[in-house]
Amino acid sequence: MRLTGKFSALLKNAGNKWFNRRPEKAISRRAAKKIQKTAYEDSLNLCFADDSFTPVYLEVARQLNDKNEQIVRAAVSVLYKTAVNTAAEDREKILEILRHKAENMSSGQLLGYLQNKISDLEKM
Repeated sequence: MRLTGKFSALLKNAGNKWFNRRPEKAISRRAAKKIQKTAYEDSLNLCFADDSFTPVYLEVARQLNDKNEQIVRAAVSVLYKTAVNTAAEDREKILEILRHKAENMSSGQLLGYLQNKISDLEKM
């Protein structure tokens, strides 16, 4: 019984060596980790800061010129929330955009809404 167990183990190992191995799978765990680490480090070197970054609030500010009052009101709301959650220098730029829009607006409910948001931002 023992002899047959050794013989079957010998055949099992021999079969694995000759029939089941493929050259593309013959990579060690250490080599795979090294390749992955090198690829990750190379990807970090390829990522560089983009100098042509456009702030999000400039994209939203374009909607202030829309004819639909709901879109303008939504844009004012988004700009207000952005100004509250950003740095002081961006807040000043957003406030400048909103002031410019308020100067060019005729009277109405939207102007009152805009002036309320401007006054809330000026208090910060």
